[in-house]
This record gives sequence, C-alpha cells and structure tokens, in this order.
Amino acid sequence: MLKLLPFLIYFLMLFSCTVRYEEQANTFFSGQKGEHSDFDICYTLKSKDSVKGLFIKGQLLASSDDGKMMAGLFLAYNEEKSITSEDIEITLQTPEGNFSDPLNDSAITSGNIQKLRLQFQPTHNRKLFMKTGLKGDLNKSYTLSLKLRSITAALHFELADTVWENYRQHHALEPHIRFFKPRLDKQVQQAYQEQLGKSDFVYVDENELALAGVNLQLHAYLWRDTLHLKFKIVNHSDNELQVLPEKLQVTANAALSLTTALSGNHTLRKSQRFIENYSFYCPVPVDSFRISKKFIEFSFTSGQTYLLKKDLGFLSAPL
Repeated sequence: MLKLLPFLIYFLMLFSCTVRYEEQANTFFSGQKGEHSDFDICYTLKSKDSVKGLFIKGQLLASSDDGKMMAGLFLAYNEEKSITSEDIEITLQTPEGNFSDPLNDSAITSGNIQKLRLQFQPTHNRKLFMKTGLKGDLNKSYTLSLKLRSITAALHFELADTVWENYRQHHALEPHIRFFKPRLDKQVQQAYQEQLGKSDFVYVDENELALAGVNLQLHAYLWRDTLHLKFKIVNHSDNELQVLPEKLQVTANAALSLTTALSGNHTLRKSQRFIENYSFYCPVPVDSFRISKKFIEFSFTSGQTYLLKKDLGFLSAPL
C-alpha cells in the first residue's frame, strides 16, 4: 500500500489541477460570451485530442449576422512551463477543408496558463465565394487546430440540431440566392465571327465565354431585390476592345435600374483587362435576363462593331 502512495498523491494533485483549470476556463468562456453578444451562436465541443501534460479547453462562437467567428482557448501545462502567444499557431477549418487564420488575437498569459480570444472570417462555402464573393452560411461543424511547440491537437465543434435548424430557418442566405449562367447560340456567334474575319472559336462554360480572342468571366446572382453582375474581360485579340458601361442595359421583364455608379469607357489593348461589379434593382424574382450587346465593341480600321451578334442571355441555374 505504501508503494502506491506516491501514485495516489500524483493523481490527486493532477485531478485537483484539472478541476481548478475547468473552473478557470468556464469563467473565462462565460466572460467572453457576455462581452461579445453579437456572437449569438454557440457551438458544442464534441471532442478534442488528449495531450499528455497539457490541459486544453475551447469555445467556438459565431455571428448569425455576418458569419464571423470567435474562438476561445484555455491552455495550461501541468508543469510550471511558461507559454507565450509566439509559441502557438491556430487555424480554423471548415468541413470542406477551407483553412482560416485568426484576424486578430487577445492573449492573457500567467505562467503556465494561456487564455486566447481569436476572431476568424472563414470562407464557409468555397464555390459560393468563387461565384459571388460571399463567404456563405455557417456550417454545422468546424475544427480548431492547435500547434504548441512540438504539440499538435484538434478540437471538434458542432451545433446542436435545434440550434442548426433555427439558424437555417431564420438566418441562412444561400437558399435565397438565385444564380444565373450565360446562354449563347454558338453557331450564330461562330458565323458572325467569321464574317468579321476573326477566329470562329467559341467556348461557353457556366461562368465563362471565349469569343474571337476575348475571354469573359461573368458571375450573376440575384439576392433579395438586387441583381449582381461581376465582369472580368481580358482582350487576347489583336484588335482593340471598347468596354462601354454607359451602354450596359439589363432587361428582364422590363429594363432594370442600375444602382451602382458607372465608370467611364475603357479601351483594352492586347493582354489588358477590365474588372467591374454592377448592381441592378430587381423588384420581382426573375428566371432569366439579357445584357445588351452594345456593352462591348471591337475596333477595326473601318470602324466599330459589336463583339456579340446578339444580346447575351442568362438563365437561372443551380450553384
């Protein structure tokens, strides 16, 4: 029995430290939630890696309004080893594998204890971000990865089903966004390009067109009462290209009203590009619309002519 006494004392001390750290961590997290009421969604810590000699506890909060997230971490060595913020690397990972570094951090250090508050602005939905620039709705789960000197650990967070369903019902944006892809009659456009003495190459993808040496990336989506159009035009042809925002007209059931200021006209020589975003007031949902072909012109020695044979149509399409 006497031989077991040192082990019993060690485990009692370890248990005592763990209880004390739990209490301190809970106090820290309670204060974090109270001071940042705009982070109104709280994730549940489902599991965490066990690391010998290191106590870890975490909290993950999110804002239902803008998708920002805040993580709280309480770290404590069971031995008297000092920890500094320079010793720690932390990333937040989405289920589809998007990694996000902290925007900022607030650290409170006391010997072998480190309390961290970190804010993140993750890209929750990569495909949505590529098409719209919107970072997307919150996911049901996230992983917080920690590297502390030679130690690595992961904390896995998940929303309770009731919280998740409430968020999806009252705050989710993605179900209310309508996407569009360009529609082009390839044969008509090819014949037109041949008439102009240009290559008849025509490529049409869900968000990209390649016409006679001109590449157009077009992202269009309707969110609430606003139609958003994102243009990227690159001129690879030998002719100058005129981009004329003043002639940008969008028509659905009727002409839509532009709600962003127009930039001036642009001349694109070979390898030059035009990037711009426009918004149009759209009072009722639409399944299709078209852009006037007068928006883009080729320059020839004999004068100007349109890049497109017809107005460019767009049809509603899934993400």
